[in-house]
Amino acid sequence: MNSIQLIHNRITLGTLELINYYQVEGTPSKADNFHVVYNLSLNKHHIPGTFSNHYLLNSEYLFITKYNLNIMEHEASLESSELFQINLKSKNSHSLSKLEFGKVIPNKIEGNLIIYSKHIKGHSLSKEYEQDYTKNC
Repeated sequence: MNSIQLIHNRITLGTLELINYYQVEGTPSKADNFHVVYNLSLNKHHIPGTFSNHYLLNSEYLFITKYNLNIMEHEASLESSELFQINLKSKNSHSLSKLEFGKVIPNKIEGNLIIYSKHIKGHSLSKEYEQDYTKNC
């Protein structure tokens, strides 16, 4: 099984394990027309949901795109996604931002700010947002 190690300061904090990849509903078969879906575990603790490989880590938190997919036989439509924040010590988690029919992708961490973008399905433009993540988890 393909996996991605989540490493911060040379310490492995968790793993993204590939579940499957699904062609985006109603699109031709091209490499950029697939939803790649992963399971997430942090220190052998499974986090419920399906996740993308778009994530950021610091010493306290993991910020990751969580998918809500409608999966058919060989295709999937993205119903919504959210920017999910997980406290690495307590495993407490919550959604920082949600987008119907699009992707919320973490871009960078600057001080106490998480900077992320929202990509709306069918639109080539995205918009960047920032939020103080220390007030939540």
